Amino acid sequence: MKESPDSNNKKKRLMSDDDIKNKLVEIFRYFNDVCRKHDIKYSLDGGSLIGAIRHKGIIPWDDDIDVGLNRKEYLKLVEAIKKEPNENFKLLLPGNQGYPYPFAKLVAADTAVEEVGFKRIPDYGVFLDIFVYHNLPNNPIRRIVFWQHIRFLKNGIWAQRKNGPFSSFYGQAKVAYLISRIFHINCVKSYIKKYEKLPDKPTKKMCHNWPGYSRKKEFQNSKNFNEYIDVEFEGIKAMAIKNYDSVLKRMYGNYMELPPKEKRVSNHNFKAYYKSKGE
Repeated sequence: MKESPDSNNKKKRLMSDDDIKNKLVEIFRYFNDVCRKHDIKYSLDGGSLIGAIRHKGIIPWDDDIDVGLNRKEYLKLVEAIKKEPNENFKLLLPGNQGYPYPFAKLVAADTAVEEVGFKRIPDYGVFLDIFVYHNLPNNPIRRIVFWQHIRFLKNGIWAQRKNGPFSSFYGQAKVAYLISRIFHINCVKSYIKKYEKLPDKPTKKMCHNWPGYSRKKEFQNSKNFNEYIDVEFEGIKAMAIKNYDSVLKRMYGNYMELPPKEKRVSNHNFKAYYKSKGE
C-alpha cells in the first residue's frame, strides 16, 4: 500500500486502482440492496451501463459508478437511506453545506477523495454518482432555453469550484465566472432551482441533471425509462432500462466496440485515500 504525506505531515494511505474498484462494488451493493428492499427502480447509467452490457461490470479503466432514477424514485431512495442509515456510507445531497454538486453522491465513509485542481469537499470519499432524470417541457423552444441556461450554469459551477489562476480557466468557464461574479449568482443553487421547476407530470422528453454531451444526445424519449430489466454487474443482479440499446447508441454510437488504447483512460482526476482513525 502506498502512502502519501499531506500538508500537515500526517500520512494517508493512498488507495490503489484495485482498492477503489473494490470499494465501488461495496457501495453499489449497498445501494442495490436498498433499492431492492424498497422497490425503487433505477438503471445503471452512462459508462456503467456500457460496462454492464459489454464487460458485465465496471469498465476496466473507469473509476466510478453511475446510476439514474426518475424524480419520484430518487425521492423514495433519499427517504429510505435517511430512515435506515448505514455508518459505512454517507449520502451527499445537492444543497448540503459545503457540497458543490447539483446531484447526489453515495460515498464510502472510510475513504477520502481529493479532486486535483479543485477545492476540497467535506466528507467526500470514493463515490457512486446518483443522477436524476427529469421531465422536460413539451414545448421545444422552452427546452432549448432551459438547455442554454443550464450549460451556462454548469460552466459557472466548474469555475466557482476551481483552484488556480483565472488564466487557467477554459473560455466558457471564464465568461460564466465573470457574469456570476458581476451579478452575484450562486451557480449551483441556481442550477438546482432550474431542475426543481421542471414539470412533475410525464412529458415526451427527459434529461438527467448533469448532462455532458449535446442536446440531441441528452434529450431522451421518456418511454425509454418505463421498463427495467436485470443485468449482471460485478456479480450483482443490477437494474437497467429495458431499451438500453437505443439509449446507448444515441449517446455513444457503437458502444460494443472498444475505444482505441490511448482513449482507455479515466475521465476523472482525483486521489483517493483510506481515512485514518479519528478523521
